[in-house]
This record gives sequence, structure tokens and C-alpha cells, in this order.
Amino acid sequence: MAVAGAKIGTVTGAAVGIETGPGAALTGLIGGIIFGTAGYFGADWVAVHIDEN
Repeated sequence: MAVAGAKIGTVTGAAVGIETGPGAALTGLIGGIIFGTAGYFGADWVAVHIDEN
């Protein structure tokens, strides 16, 4: 889930950020970090709450 979140965040961040230049790379990096972290902790939260039965 973290990898999928990072990919989505990178694409979204780059699309929302400045269209060209270092701004696109920077916003893509920030989006990847934010969504990757959300995916990691979200998957961890789901794994904790799965019923073992």
C-alpha cells in the first residue's frame, strides 16, 4: 500500500505543482512522501484491525 500511495502522491504532486522545472520534481517528491507515509500507516492500521478468525 505504501508503494501505491507513493506513486499516486508523486503523480498528483507533480500535476498540482509547477508544470516544469525543479518545482515539478519538488512537489512530486513531497506528494510521494506524504501519500507513501499515509499508505504505510493506513495499511498498518488495517492489519491491526483484521479479525484473526
